[in-house]
Amino acid sequence: KCRRSDLRKYGTGTVPYDVVEKEATDRDEMTALMETLHNEPSIEVALIDSPGSLKAPGLVPLFVNSDIIVITFHYDLVTVPSTASFIMFLDRLKQAMAGGMKSRLFMVPNMSDGRVGKRAELVIWDKSRETFSNYGEVTPKLSKRADMERFSTI
Repeated sequence: KCRRSDLRKYGTGTVPYDVVEKEATDRDEMTALMETLHNEPSIEVALIDSPGSLKAPGLVPLFVNSDIIVITFHYDLVTVPSTASFIMFLDRLKQAMAGGMKSRLFMVPNMSDGRVGKRAELVIWDKSRETFSNYGEVTPKLSKRADMERFSTI
């Protein structure tokens, strides 16, 4: 929806990249897409935004064949446990692939607000960061800012 709205607003003359809508519901279709992305010389970088749910069958070939997986998360008492579950899922998948999954993992804490968090929560979040870093790179926090709410697909 956002892409179509941006195209109406800004026109098609300034579009620097294509956006392709795909559902992750078909495992074979996702496998074929990932093969195309890896083998097509004209494609240098592909960014794929996946659903937050792990129920779609096409997500396994997506994750297994990704070079980099970026997980954005927010330090709160709901998001941190679900992020931990997702990281554990990826770790189990990597183990099951016995070396066939080479994805590098980056965790990006976003919407950080230094005014939020009681002492006990801050301790939990620091421990979470330390634990997450055992599975990949945890970037510095991205502060919550008004301009982060404004985005365009163009």
